[in-house]
Amino acid sequence: MRHIRFALPLLLIVGFAQAAAAQSAFWSDDFETDRGWTVEVTSGLSSWQRGVPTVGPPPSSGTKVWATNLSGAVNPSETSYLVSPVINCSLLTPVWLRFGSWFDAGVGAATGRVEVRSGPTAPWVSFGQLTARVYPGLPAPRFEQLIDIGAIASGSPTVQLRFRLRSGVQADGAGWSIDDVALLDGRPARGTNMALLSRTVGSGYTDQHFSNLTGHVGADGREYAVVGRSDGTLIVDLTNPTAPREVALIAGVNSSWREMKTYGGYGYVVSEGQNAGLQIIDLRGLPTTATLAATDRRFFTTAHTVSVDSAGFLYVVGARRPSQTSDGFESVPGALIFDLNANPTAPPLVSTYVPEPRASVHAFGRVARLAHDEDSLLIASGTYIHDVHLRGNRLFTFTPSDQVDLVDITDRQAPVRLSTIHYDQAQYSHSGWTTDDGRYLLIGDEAIHGGGSYLRVMDLANPALSRQVAVYAPNPQGSV
Repeated sequence: MRHIRFALPLLLIVGFAQAAAAQSAFWSDDFETDRGWTVEVTSGLSSWQRGVPTVGPPPSSGTKVWATNLSGAVNPSETSYLVSPVINCSLLTPVWLRFGSWFDAGVGAATGRVEVRSGPTAPWVSFGQLTARVYPGLPAPRFEQLIDIGAIASGSPTVQLRFRLRSGVQADGAGWSIDDVALLDGRPARGTNMALLSRTVGSGYTDQHFSNLTGHVGADGREYAVVGRSDGTLIVDLTNPTAPREVALIAGVNSSWREMKTYGGYGYVVSEGQNAGLQIIDLRGLPTTATLAATDRRFFTTAHTVSVDSAGFLYVVGARRPSQTSDGFESVPGALIFDLNANPTAPPLVSTYVPEPRASVHAFGRVARLAHDEDSLLIASGTYIHDVHLRGNRLFTFTPSDQVDLVDITDRQAPVRLSTIHYDQAQYSHSGWTTDDGRYLLIGDEAIHGGGSYLRVMDLANPALSRQVAVYAPNPQGSV
């Protein structure tokens, strides 16, 4: 296969290219010497200091940072600002701000804000706020922050930056630690071995909302993208990646959520749209056509995700079906396992794996709802599975708690739980993946009540005694 990758919200087709030169930093400060930063205060006492930190992660480079108290908590009821010297951006467009950042809001919920102004009398313009809390016992890395400030800074000879810290009455967090501030003459180069080849949304499509996609290789070796749109599933021929060709649109119920996988000559699609069922798409007519072979509603009418293993078994989780409940639907517990080899257009249900009941860390006996789930899901019982990962004869199930089950599926008709992985400070065990050697499991922990969450790295050398060995997050408020 060619090295082709896809991105959303519209279908972007990118290929690997030779590495491009990274954008240069036309101004930078690593804080090893005093270059004219100043501190201002509008309430309370300032805790900003430049020096060697004794709390939080080490500096991005060198030994010194600017931080709100190098060795402890911020001051209570503090509103203070770290202000840069004047920076000349008169010959530059665009302008990006990059800096190393570590933020601990604490229980007192301190906040940090990045602000920029184009001149000494111009208003300060905010470019985002930080509210992340560092949990005790978890290593918290310094994150690289990237912000496009060109709307304010481009072409101005008198640009200034400032970092605002505001703490509450209960000031127990360490606040903000900043290092290696730089202004770049363009968007920072990331994935510089890739180049955009083309983009498409499909003919007549004005919504431009996409949910998910997968790849498919036809019998003739051609590559296709199978793309979830709000109105159905789009099949795109990528034989010429610079000129993608729409083959067919398989209409579906209107929904912002659609997931699909392919196996053999068929595609399998689930959605959270009402009465969507399992759509089975016949791809054997490619490159000329693709058609809807069946819509199967025998076991569920909506579902969150679908997966297929290399042996030809299909797994559906987050499913619902009609019932006599007040809203007319009920959750289908666990992961439904279907055999595609027996009948690809009407696969029989061979078993269901259901985790041991465990209260969700967020539901507490109530109905919990995720922003991207169209229907509220009853997860309080702990038997709801949000996603799965398949590796050989192992199934990993992810639930709305700190629980990840490792399941032996050597016999698909009788799955056997080998162990259950738990971890501290769980938000929502959203999904995960194993490393190529199978030694580590990466768990994406989704925040559903605000704040940040972490990517957990679990050592599976002894699955019965798996342990967390590292955590990572792309930014202090991000969900992984």
